[in-house]
Amino acid sequence: MLVDKTYKIKSCDDVELGIKREAKLEYRISYDETKELEAIVFIIGGFGSSTNLCFMDFARQNLAQNFPVLAVNVFYHCFFNRFNEEDRRYSAKLASFEPDIRNLKTLLTHTQIPFQNDLNAFHYHLLLNELIKHYKQQGLIKEDSTLAGLSYTILPANDEYQNYGIMAALDHIFVLKDLYKKLPSTRGGGGVASLPVIYGGSSYGGYLAHLIAKIAPWHAQAILDNSCSPLPQLDYIIGREFDNDGEFIIFDGNLKIKLYSKTFWTCNANSKYCFTPAHYKIRSLLNTEHLKIQSEYAKDTLFISYHSAHDEFGTAKDKEKLYELYKALDFKAKLHLIKDEKELDKKFIRSLNHSLGMSDSGLFRKELPTILEQFRTKVFTQRQGKISYPCGNKIFTFKDEGEKFLLEIS
Repeated sequence: MLVDKTYKIKSCDDVELGIKREAKLEYRISYDETKELEAIVFIIGGFGSSTNLCFMDFARQNLAQNFPVLAVNVFYHCFFNRFNEEDRRYSAKLASFEPDIRNLKTLLTHTQIPFQNDLNAFHYHLLLNELIKHYKQQGLIKEDSTLAGLSYTILPANDEYQNYGIMAALDHIFVLKDLYKKLPSTRGGGGVASLPVIYGGSSYGGYLAHLIAKIAPWHAQAILDNSCSPLPQLDYIIGREFDNDGEFIIFDGNLKIKLYSKTFWTCNANSKYCFTPAHYKIRSLLNTEHLKIQSEYAKDTLFISYHSAHDEFGTAKDKEKLYELYKALDFKAKLHLIKDEKELDKKFIRSLNHSLGMSDSGLFRKELPTILEQFRTKVFTQRQGKISYPCGNKIFTFKDEGEKFLLEIS
């Protein structure tokens, strides 16, 4: 019989930015109580996963039904930074912050529409849409023209913001420790603390899986990844200050609109929220000094990754370099770099684009049987640990402390 449960727990505060966390951390689990469990599997959703939680639930339940595993989804910090039409509790919202208003005023100046403080930004949004429509009807511009320049800020649910990486990774270890407490025994009598822990996902989800192995290597026995970038993506952290194309673009009628997630990070060196080289380094997977430190704890961790050589985000070379370093440092790592259409199996790997047309469910179904087979002859025990990474003038230390997993910066 399938057991399906949802829990909410207290997790970490934002140590880097000094922000106290108010919302509880939610996670969901599924397992078949008739099976003797062989692993804990964290299915880590990437950007956009929150738009359809029913799909995520189905994938988790399906994995638990087909494999002897405890399957887990963590709604980590800033997970809900996209729009969910089915359940508003889990949906991000749009707002106009000061930079958005500046963009709006610039557009209005070009179209000779006066700005009034007592009218909200969406009023002008509608007005500009109608103006471009009028120009098209008058034959003044082409029918396929769109007006660019508007922007909005995405407000993630739970009053969260984009920290990028660290808090989301910490959340998974908090959940792992909570599972040890809530499920001290399973069929077979061993308890989940005696099970190997596997993390996997696509794109940002795959990045988080690797980052978890960096900050808590003794809590990670296998990493499964599809198309993650080994380097932090600045577009999601301080992209607005680069005046880039936003986290993503939406089209509304005649308007092309940039969207940016709410974040406190800034390039301003005088701000307490300045995103420094140290903050970049701790988030980078591709750091030789850090990999040498990690290798002392992670010699037995399996790393399996899939990546398209033609990934449109230009991350393939970085991924190759990361896995070359893994091998040089004796990590158990394998990169499947897909280079041409002959390598598409049409079942799991369907395209040469980013994420290879492979779902998280497909990634686990492809690799989990072999991993579980390897683990059956091994004994796993719950460990406590501590690891420190120098990042310029800062040292980031991650450590177990009872039921918590803490970050300290000195």
